[in-house]
Amino acid sequence: MSREPSRTMGAMLTIGEAARLLDTTPRTLRFYHERGLVPEPERDELDHRRYDIGAVHALKQLLTLRDLGLPLARCAELLRDGGGDVEEELLA
Repeated sequence: MSREPSRTMGAMLTIGEAARLLDTTPRTLRFYHERGLVPEPERDELDHRRYDIGAVHALKQLLTLRDLGLPLARCAELLRDGGGDVEEELLA
């Protein structure tokens, strides 16, 4: 099964498409939004989340930092601070 979204990356993705692209679940993405770890994406007229490339990029950064072993709260801090010095954080 392909991880490619059904539309081009210039289009807005559904939560399911974004989750597949990021190799995670919609539930995980909702959790990150509910906890304020990443900003809420835009919503459509039916109030469904729609992800643009910027939202997908922010989620990818969070998932990558988490996979490197950083606590979620620290991942969110680094993202809010523009990335900070991630290398220094990882070597600490």
